[in-house]
Amino acid sequence: MIKKLDAQTLKDLYEREMKDTFPRAELKPLKAMLRMQADGHYDALGYYDDETGALLAYACTCTAGTPVLMDYLAVVASHRGEGLGSRFLSAIMEAKDLYPAIMLEIEAVDDALDDDDRATRERRQRFYERLGFVRTCTEAHVFGEHYWVLTSDPARESVREAMEKIYYYMVPEEDAYANNVCIWDEE
Repeated sequence: MIKKLDAQTLKDLYEREMKDTFPRAELKPLKAMLRMQADGHYDALGYYDDETGALLAYACTCTAGTPVLMDYLAVVASHRGEGLGSRFLSAIMEAKDLYPAIMLEIEAVDDALDDDDRATRERRQRFYERLGFVRTCTEAHVFGEHYWVLTSDPARESVREAMEKIYYYMVPEEDAYANNVCIWDEE
């Protein structure tokens, strides 16, 4: 079962799971996430076991543009390796009333630091492609990392405008945006 999480549950999740799951450089400050959630443009979703009510996986999405941007997706540490990430993301994609289309970023495979990093990035890309995501011509350089942008809507070749709208919202300080965010369409 998918359920939107309230601010307190997001705070608990951030402290209990997200800090250990995501690299520090990639994890937004909790204050920013709560601001966007309070504005109604950031959803934290939980994927719960129907029988036990236990949280199995979670995702955060910025809804300030269309398609929405899946900011984070993870399986709770104690349930990794059970195929829950695929089931959760598939359930989100099937819930068209929740999000008609989704985009997400993956670290650019071509920028891998070594063979192990390349293998991890390629595995991540294959995971999303297996679920129906396609790479767009849109790329982004955000706070030092180069990303390829994928979408669940194969009719969209470019999602540049949606990405720009979302990042203008997520990084509202003009200087911070200008110095840390660059979004373009690759020819």
